[in-house]
Amino acid sequence: LVTFQKSPSRILPQETAIKLSMFDSKVWPFLIVSAVFGISNAALVQTSSFFFQDVITPFSDNYIALASIGFMLSALGVLNGQLLIADRLQTSPGSLVKLGVILNFLSLFGYAFSSSLVEVYICLFFYGLGGGMLGPGISSSLSLSVGKEYQGVAGGFLGMVIPIGHVISPLVSMPLYILSPSLPYLLGSS
Repeated sequence: LVTFQKSPSRILPQETAIKLSMFDSKVWPFLIVSAVFGISNAALVQTSSFFFQDVITPFSDNYIALASIGFMLSALGVLNGQLLIADRLQTSPGSLVKLGVILNFLSLFGYAFSSSLVEVYICLFFYGLGGGMLGPGISSSLSLSVGKEYQGVAGGFLGMVIPIGHVISPLVSMPLYILSPSLPYLLGSS
């Protein structure tokens, strides 16, 4: 069906339009917050099964299944953060970013010192809740800061920095985990 659709008319860029740079003061703060969130999120995903095996359930053969339940709870937190808080409560983008950062800090800090399944599961739920607010908050804040003429460029910058975490995290979080299983989460909380 897409093949048979007419292409939309091309909008020619204006000659006098100023290009938006990722180093623009309206852009880079949001990219930094998003990149740091991506790194801490990737560190959590990449090391959690080890954390369950080494710290939380060291004598269990089902540590991967138990970690999966934790990520299911984290996903429920994301859904609650996005659908209930961000959408239903009509919270401002700046408030979403601030509350999301605070929840992620507290949950990662708590996760680093968790010693039981209940503690870890609570931390993962609140981490998801914070992430569910942080993502839309960053996206909305960036969108509002650049204006409608730069929406696509700003969205492209944001889409570019999110995967950075999966590139940087293994280089940072795995050596930290070897030193102490809590260190990747403490770094993410800072």
